[in-house]
Amino acid sequence: AAPLAMAFESSGSGWMPQANGLQHLMELLTPLRDPTDPNHGLAMQRLEELKGSGGSEFPMYLAFLLAHTGPENGVIEEHRQLAGLILLQQVRGHFGVFAADTRCYVMDTLLTAVRDSKSDVVRRTAATVLTAVSTKAGVDSLRTLLPALFAMLESGDAAQEAGALNALLKICEDSAPILESSAELLDHPLNYLIPKCIALFEHPDGTIRENAV
Repeated sequence: AAPLAMAFESSGSGWMPQANGLQHLMELLTPLRDPTDPNHGLAMQRLEELKGSGGSEFPMYLAFLLAHTGPENGVIEEHRQLAGLILLQQVRGHFGVFAADTRCYVMDTLLTAVRDSKSDVVRRTAATVLTAVSTKAGVDSLRTLLPALFAMLESGDAAQEAGALNALLKICEDSAPILESSAELLDHPLNYLIPKCIALFEHPDGTIRENAV
């Protein structure tokens, strides 16, 4: 596998994690996955310290790991998923106090992860976190997220279509009141989404057809 640092070159992002910080996070994820690991307790303690450090870049590290790593960097799918689930906790508990740059980076990076070309697990995890962002940040986030997700639906790429549709399904379930009360501000998204979903009833991918329904 290529070194973990190789992920930096392919991320295309302005912000970059420190290599030692990313490696430290990776070392935490291994015992965190296994409650029987002798280092599990210490890893949990360190995780709580990182989660509680206000104003830190911790959510950005988690988003980076979810979106910009993979087998080619020696990062297994389960570690990427776990990073996303920890990020989900961070968004639900602390998104309101994230710095503006952190919010923007997390949203942009989740939009990369939700169209991951190889991992449905990563796409679904990113969709869940995006839904939490839309719930916490409301209209401001949806004005960014919805056009990006709609563009993925028009991409002609099966992975992008699947990831975007899954995210939109979750957003419609969890943010329905916002979509209804702010329809004009959001340029009436259901006017696009409903006919698009009807068109996807004929999609060759069974999962996409199911989500469209």
